[in-house]
Amino acid sequence: MEQLIGIKNVQKRSFSYVCSLVVLYLLALCSVFSPIRGLASFNAIWASLLSAWFLFTLIDTPIFILYPTRFRLLMFVYIIYTISVAYITGNGAIGNRYFELAQIPLFYMAYEKNKSIKRSNDSFWLIALLTPFVFYTGVVTFFALLRDPWISRSIATKEIGTEVYLRLGVGSYEYIYFLVIVFGILLFVLYNSNAPLKNKNNFAVIAVLVAFAIIITMANFSTAFILLITCVFMRIFAPRLKTKYWLLYIIGGIVSLYLLSNVFSLLLDSLTSLLGNSLNSSRISEIKELFLKNQTGDSLDSRNDKWLLSVNAFLDNPFFGILTKPLSYADGFFQGFGQHSQILDTFALYGAGVGTLQIYMFIKPFISRLKSTKGYIPGFTLLIMILFFTMVTFDNITPSIGFAAFFIFPTVYDWMQKRELASKTRLKML
Repeated sequence: MEQLIGIKNVQKRSFSYVCSLVVLYLLALCSVFSPIRGLASFNAIWASLLSAWFLFTLIDTPIFILYPTRFRLLMFVYIIYTISVAYITGNGAIGNRYFELAQIPLFYMAYEKNKSIKRSNDSFWLIALLTPFVFYTGVVTFFALLRDPWISRSIATKEIGTEVYLRLGVGSYEYIYFLVIVFGILLFVLYNSNAPLKNKNNFAVIAVLVAFAIIITMANFSTAFILLITCVFMRIFAPRLKTKYWLLYIIGGIVSLYLLSNVFSLLLDSLTSLLGNSLNSSRISEIKELFLKNQTGDSLDSRNDKWLLSVNAFLDNPFFGILTKPLSYADGFFQGFGQHSQILDTFALYGAGVGTLQIYMFIKPFISRLKSTKGYIPGFTLLIMILFFTMVTFDNITPSIGFAAFFIFPTVYDWMQKRELASKTRLKML
């Protein structure tokens, strides 16, 4: 039935559809453009926009909301349950957090909606119209990092006075990790023999990649920097891999790190020398100590303690989580769980059912593409899945990360798949 609706709507853009597209654009802009995030009314803005998208979608394409697919229905269940339970148990701040994170499944729903009504080109235009703001934030962030290499981290930890820099356009955690996923996407767009670009477009992509790599490295988010290296590594080797063996490749990569420890150590030493006296350099040194001597540094110990806090909270409350009564709050943090892993924190807060549902919701879009047998781009999906799950497992998630992984990635994937199939068709006709 969605296909029938799509055939009808493709002929004319209704007013409600245009409104839903504008609202979606503004939501995406809110997720990555720092000056908006610095507004005092920012929470009211994104909450209004999120609600408005569902309203306009219900008016324009009611079947999309009222007769959802099983996967979309599970996303609805996740959104409603995580928000309502938090509010009912007197944990409004956590409810607000999961209300904001509802943008993540919304972005994938928006991608699915545009595709089902044959409006994927509108998705591309939305991404294109967002790029000037992404570039502007990048330029402002670059010059701010030249003056203060820690400014992006300071904004992320909400140090006193840093909100001024946010309003000026300096990117923080949500912007840097958004860039990491976009970097991975652009790497696979670049010089892809199955879906080639014109040379001038390749040069433009290279320039953007270099700029993004510089900003990510300068920002001193060590996980982001490690994922940046992962992107380059995957781009070199992934085209030679078969995606149906993706799990074996991940296991093989981990085993290889231990078997080739001397080579790995030499590479890490080279990186630390190149990075000089930076947080990335010290974090890489800690990783080296962990792999070679099984010794953890201060930062790894700190993170490990936070992860274990969520794990223990889940083990103590495996069915319904700890969100059965108001949680205590002290020194800017909730007590009882780690708040440094979206995956572990959800298990701790809501129990095994919702935690498993969240993993399914996150992994399903990637697995469906890994199983694709026609026109897929080898390694592309695997890379974005690795980037995304590293972020949500070892750190916190933001709407900007969700927009990159669940709207930009599938939109670009479909475009590359279409170009690859067209290229193969032309070759068969020769």
